[in-house]
Amino acid sequence: MVEIGDSIQRVETLLRELKELDDTAKDDVDRAEDLETSGRRFIEEDHYAIDCIRPKCIELQQMVQQYRELTQARFSTLDRSRDLHERIDKANKWCRRGVDLLAGQQIDQSTNMIWAQRSLDDINEFLRSAHDLRLDCPREFHALFDGILNPTTQEMVRDVTHRIDDVKNMCEKRCQNLRRLTEKPVRPVQPVAPEQVAPPGGPHKPHNADRKRKRLNQREGGSEKVSSSHECLGEFSKNIFWPPPSMITILFIYFIFLF
Repeated sequence: MVEIGDSIQRVETLLRELKELDDTAKDDVDRAEDLETSGRRFIEEDHYAIDCIRPKCIELQQMVQQYRELTQARFSTLDRSRDLHERIDKANKWCRRGVDLLAGQQIDQSTNMIWAQRSLDDINEFLRSAHDLRLDCPREFHALFDGILNPTTQEMVRDVTHRIDDVKNMCEKRCQNLRRLTEKPVRPVQPVAPEQVAPPGGPHKPHNADRKRKRLNQREGGSEKVSSSHECLGEFSKNIFWPPPSMITILFIYFIFLF
């Protein structure tokens, strides 16, 4: 099997060697084309050695054409091999960058909502850059590199695709945790009963203390009336009856005054 290189550096070396070989063979190819052109001219002039010249011209033409086809195919194979290894190398760097991104995010600072949103944006931007790796479409990938995938390169492609999936899964889990921190908690609304306010001008029922106070005032008022009656009776008896009347007379006058 023709070597296609197992790294970018090796592919670059093979391309350089092929270019040097092509430059070296250019003089021989040009000489072969000149001989073919001369032989065609002899054939047109009906040279006596036409039977020997014609097969040699055909042979030279086939050799030059085959050399150019093989050289062009080799250049194409090495170019695709270089493209493949560049994608693998780019994917490996992408995975390392993702691991460094996750490791650099401090969990203690993630409790801050602003910091969590910034970290979430960084991870989303990083995940969007995975499209540039051009490894997410297996059908297109195999169609592009069909014919150059040997067991070594196939193993390399499987390893890097698994690594990409692992990094994506880690990023998705981190994004889920960060989204929980960026979402504001919804506080339940507690219903509050309105205050009962008495309407203006409405009936007002006195409390028990008011009622007791009113009854006490009424009793005190009655006592004051009786005291006033006794005082008035005493003054009346002093002013009218002198010398002092007998006890029966005083009681009689007292009952008359009360009733």
